[in-house]
Amino acid sequence: DGMTLMNRLVMAGFVGLLGLVMLVYANPRARLKALAVGLVLGGALLTVPYFFQAGSVPLPNRVETTPRDIMAPENGENRQEVVEDSSVSALRTRIGTGPLAAEIQKLAKDGSSKQALGIWLRSLSDSHRFLVRDYLLRLTGADASSHFYPRSGGDYLLVLSGVGCSLQELAEMTKALGTVENLYPEVSVVEVRVRNDIFIEGSIEKLSRKDDPAFYDLNKRELESIDLERVKRAVQRLAEAEPKIYRSDISRKLIALLGDDAVDFKGNICGALAVWSEEPGAASEAALKVLKKLAAEGKPVQPEIVALMVKEKNTAVIPILDELWFKNPIQWESLYGDLGAAVEPVVIRRFSEAKGTIRYSAVRILGRVGGPDSLPILAEAVAEADSELKVLLDQAQKSIRARLDR
Repeated sequence: DGMTLMNRLVMAGFVGLLGLVMLVYANPRARLKALAVGLVLGGALLTVPYFFQAGSVPLPNRVETTPRDIMAPENGENRQEVVEDSSVSALRTRIGTGPLAAEIQKLAKDGSSKQALGIWLRSLSDSHRFLVRDYLLRLTGADASSHFYPRSGGDYLLVLSGVGCSLQELAEMTKALGTVENLYPEVSVVEVRVRNDIFIEGSIEKLSRKDDPAFYDLNKRELESIDLERVKRAVQRLAEAEPKIYRSDISRKLIALLGDDAVDFKGNICGALAVWSEEPGAASEAALKVLKKLAAEGKPVQPEIVALMVKEKNTAVIPILDELWFKNPIQWESLYGDLGAAVEPVVIRRFSEAKGTIRYSAVRILGRVGGPDSLPILAEAVAEADSELKVLLDQAQKSIRARLDR
């Protein structure tokens, strides 16, 4: 970093010359051939700096202060600026902010509204750096081109490109990684001391034993992991556990995960919320947002998402569920009917266009939830029904009359 093109060419020329001498010396019987090969390889080496230019931006020059500058009373303001410039230059050198400065200049040149920020990750284990990168990309929405640069002492500088958050907001996001030790606005860097123990999953035995006193506490902590695979396993375990303690905390965290676009196990989360959600409202509203997005994008819908809203009797799901049921009545009939009398007018409107399997399903649903408005519709359908459908129509009418007589 900070090695300009001319300096790189000097280095390439020196290495090429050294290699050429060694190649010729090592081949006393074929020195002409060795010389020719060495010249070709040396020429190829000299072209490399023209193609690989990352880090070739000069680092800012360190401003030196002299005793005369410091002692001159008539230049008090200039003296302060020189000292400040010197400290910033020293900070840049210490962190090695060359790649960050280059990225900031690139975004400015391109006229981008986004910015580049750096995170100086102290004591980060090499095996976990990609997990940290993915976590920060997920939170900040930074470009996939964001890159790690190793620094001395096992540290790394992560240059996040194309972020829209402030340095202070980025610092808040990095608190999950450890301790935020410093903010350096002058160089757009957050310094974080990483706690590598956060990457270690708890004992599987304790995480899985529902009768263990630590079960709920450990799995609640797992929900806060930056590793989504660990989070998914914790969600699955909690979905099968009785909500004894931490109910509000766990529900709140599950709802937050439901709103995370990077999470691809929304069905599992809704299954867990069906168990842990205390009061109807927030959970089903979060699930409704997910369902609307999936429907708009034409993506498959997990039954658990709909089941959560049906459990909380959120009637806003009816239009989407009606479309799902009309396309696949066998899969969605049970959940559709579980919404109760609220679906009766919708099914009645669909009845005239319902054919085959859909009509059979509509009759069964009306038999479960229908009222007086359903009786004439069902009676009318008997004339054109086959023998099997006539049996279903008769059973549905009897079921409705029995409810009305109670």
